[in-house]
Amino acid sequence: MEKIMADEVALSIFAEICDTFDSDVTDESSRKLFIEAIAQGRLELNQSSCEIKYKLLKPVEMGSSVLNELTFHEPTAADAEYINKDFKFTQKDGEIIIDMSAMYGKTIRMVTKLSGCMLAQANKITRRDMPYLMAITSFFD
Repeated sequence: MEKIMADEVALSIFAEICDTFDSDVTDESSRKLFIEAIAQGRLELNQSSCEIKYKLLKPVEMGSSVLNELTFHEPTAADAEYINKDFKFTQKDGEIIIDMSAMYGKTIRMVTKLSGCMLAQANKITRRDMPYLMAITSFFD
């Protein structure tokens, strides 16, 4: 997808989002995806409602309804507990090993809990959108 704004502008918007939510993306690959989505115009901040809107690369169709975007509110403590339930990782030889199915499950829980998207719709989100949604998940961690 094409960029609709300069990297400097996207970085400025990213900094504004971080300030608004008092958060950051510490993983470099997630940070890159987050900024890329902003530069492509697919990730926006609504400061008045304190929400992030993400436009899906491929809309999700369910019968007669089509899901084109997800709007995420800031998670509460209860939301964070729900999103992170059953999330486990192991450490071996100084490396952290994370089960990708656990990451997908965590991301789907975040999508349903923070955006209000139905589970059946969230389960139909394409693999292309998942890395971006994982980046948003890491932002809210």
